[in-house]
Amino acid sequence: MTKEAETTVRSDAARLGAALGKIAGKQSRRGFNGVWFSVPTELYDSGLAAMLRPSWVVRYLTLLRLSNYQFGARVIMASHSQLAKLDGVGPRTAFECDRHLFQDGYNLLKIQNFNGGNCRAYQIVDPKDWNVPGLLKPKIAS
Repeated sequence: MTKEAETTVRSDAARLGAALGKIAGKQSRRGFNGVWFSVPTELYDSGLAAMLRPSWVVRYLTLLRLSNYQFGARVIMASHSQLAKLDGVGPRTAFECDRHLFQDGYNLLKIQNFNGGNCRAYQIVDPKDWNVPGLLKPKIAS
């Protein structure tokens, strides 16, 4: 390949890349434009995401979202009915979530009742303090 042909191929590739960039937009690495909140990677690295029931994960993610909405506050004041409006977790399942994520289980949350149990203070626990029954590393098949 001559030097002139090589230059032409490079410039064609640059034009194609620029055109694709215009089509995809400047934020081509993000799946969609929107607001994001963080989830501890330990939820997956520890294997908890696979062990927890879907409603427990939904409730935990709802509390993480509320924490992010309150500028990273670790304590969220809410009732089961207020949380159910956000995530759709029913009342019986909500008590089960509380029991497993706090009392009997994995220590992802600390919960304190107020107003006779009508309002609750949910404190999000740091992942290093979780009760994980053995660290499971994610296995990705190649």
